[in-house]
Amino acid sequence: MAGTVRALPLGYAPISKQTLTVSSSAVGFTVPTSQTTAVRSALVTVEYVTATTDTVRYWITGDNPTTTEGHLLYNGDILELSNVMAVTNFRVIATGNDMKLQIEYFGGGY
Repeated sequence: MAGTVRALPLGYAPISKQTLTVSSSAVGFTVPTSQTTAVRSALVTVEYVTATTDTVRYWITGDNPTTTEGHLLYNGDILELSNVMAVTNFRVIATGNDMKLQIEYFGGGY
């Protein structure tokens, strides 16, 4: 059962979105650069492509995760990255079948 989710990171406005397919090689975000407002945070939802039991692993240090090392996210998990370095350094890999991430980027402020 899903927990409580904040739809918007506190103090920021949505400025862009991305759907990212995650496979057997570690990848990062394609952070939008054409906005007049810099990206400050991101909201990420994990979705399965093949099986509901598939997972991804990630690091926010800039290091590449592997299929056995990194923080584990499951289908339906929601991750909020609340600072610029976490968004910039985010790297993710699928542990089995391909997965999809739905990403919304936030910036600006009040």
